[in-house]
Amino acid sequence: MKKGSMPVPGTGAWHQCLARVLVGIAVVVVSTFGLSARAAHAEDFDDGGWKGKIKAGVNYTDGTATATDAMLHAKGAYSWDKTKLTLEGEVRYGKSKGETNTDYKKASARYDWEISRISYLFTNVGLMNDRINNIDLRTTVGIGAGHHLIAEPKQTLDVEYGLEGSRDQIKDEKDTTDLFARIAGIYHLKLSDSADFSETLEIFPGLSDLNETRGRSETTLTTKITERVSTELRLVVDYDNEPAVTAENIETRVDASIGYLF
Repeated sequence: MKKGSMPVPGTGAWHQCLARVLVGIAVVVVSTFGLSARAAHAEDFDDGGWKGKIKAGVNYTDGTATATDAMLHAKGAYSWDKTKLTLEGEVRYGKSKGETNTDYKKASARYDWEISRISYLFTNVGLMNDRINNIDLRTTVGIGAGHHLIAEPKQTLDVEYGLEGSRDQIKDEKDTTDLFARIAGIYHLKLSDSADFSETLEIFPGLSDLNETRGRSETTLTTKITERVSTELRLVVDYDNEPAVTAENIETRVDASIGYLF
């Protein structure tokens, strides 16, 4: 995580920056034209009021600290004809031998707009506090576009690309402001009538600091118990090659939870 304000890259740096963006766009465009014949709506945007899920469980973290903690997560979406608003929040907290080893809070909002059968635009904003990793507040704002590459009854695949700005308030350090590209893939597979598998992979190449890269992988297995109750096993890996001082580059989390659909 680079210290101080956003730097202005030199000529050579801008060439590298442009190359990163063009490579990402080229991959998406080629994939889109190659698979768009099979694509359709990956999600329903019918006006049906609020729909979402609340889940609670336990989480094991291996990173800056090794801890087992309690986790509460909620996600809800309200859909109109061609647009959708999604709100999401998560809290994790844990203590061991009288010492706090997990203290994490995150909230986000996202707005999606379908512009064709296979394409959509989105914007998002997020707030995150992670006391163990010395992040007092991380504010993110992003914009981008996505494509439904596969939309079949048993599997879907979306690819997204865009820009994300990040401002970090770090304990005992200067605030930092950085600009990233974002390239993401979201895959969902229906294993059976009661089991689902999903994988979300996000890569954030630095644009204001070409030496900085962030990434996130989230793998989830959901098993339905009833129409509204399900269990979930999730593996999350976060990567930052320039983390806050004393924080680790990689944090791995495994959580098991039970959720309720509304």
